[in-house]
Amino acid sequence: MPALHSCPPADTRKVCPETAYRRDAIFNTDQGTQDRAEELTETKLAKLEEKHETVENIDRVETNITFTEEKHSYAYDLKIFHGRQCDDAYWKVLVRPLMMLVFPQVLFSFFAYGLTTSWLVVVGSVLAQLFTAPPYNFSVSGVGLVSTSALIGSIIGAFTSGPIADWVVKLMARKNGGIYEPEFRLVIIIVTLILGGMSFFGFGWSLEVHDPWIGPVIFYGIQYFSVGFMNIAVYGYLTDCHRDKAPEAFAAINLRNIYSFGMNYFVSSWIVSQGPKQVFCIVGGIHVAI
Repeated sequence: MPALHSCPPADTRKVCPETAYRRDAIFNTDQGTQDRAEELTETKLAKLEEKHETVENIDRVETNITFTEEKHSYAYDLKIFHGRQCDDAYWKVLVRPLMMLVFPQVLFSFFAYGLTTSWLVVVGSVLAQLFTAPPYNFSVSGVGLVSTSALIGSIIGAFTSGPIADWVVKLMARKNGGIYEPEFRLVIIIVTLILGGMSFFGFGWSLEVHDPWIGPVIFYGIQYFSVGFMNIAVYGYLTDCHRDKAPEAFAAINLRNIYSFGMNYFVSSWIVSQGPKQVFCIVGGIHVAI
């Protein structure tokens, strides 16, 4: 058994190489309105002069110089440590996720995405309580198979949310005179608003009236499908707003785990006292409000 548990981390390390690297600010040519091609050219020429390289026909040097980065072997990419990718002090990097919560974009993403996904954790923690009781009387394996709908919903949401989000962003950019704004990424949250709220309401209601098992299972899958659109919207929005601090912003959002951890302490007794309809209608209302 320990050997089986040790396989996934090893396999992950083989197929998920390190992607972090130092990106100079001058390469962010999409930020601002000033064309930075000339700045890139001057930087490249300065490096050539420092290395005492001879450049023939300097007049032929154009502004779109091609930069080639050093290529590394596959074995190098699998190394666990590649050195530090940041020159800031370690304690600053450690507390930066907390400081990121003062930014409105990060705070919004924390509530919109963080709390929305926290409800999925809460629902998953009470599946056994809901489906092992009458009238369903599922076995342990049957309760596990309920999550198949969540898997299917997640896969469909992952493959459809990206293309739809790109189409919406391009459409809004055209209507905005060809100017892209990060807020365009948030438009598809309307899908999460409608389908997410409907799935929580339907999940609790179908359990309360003892609908056939297919009803709550489908609503459970819709919950995961709708969250896929929230993922695409929030990740794209944060990356565009805080590109240089995106890892810290995502770490700040993950503080929502504290919320889901606390909810697990009383959600089971809450369902027993008030019933699934009351509980999940309140959850759906909070989801829509956020």
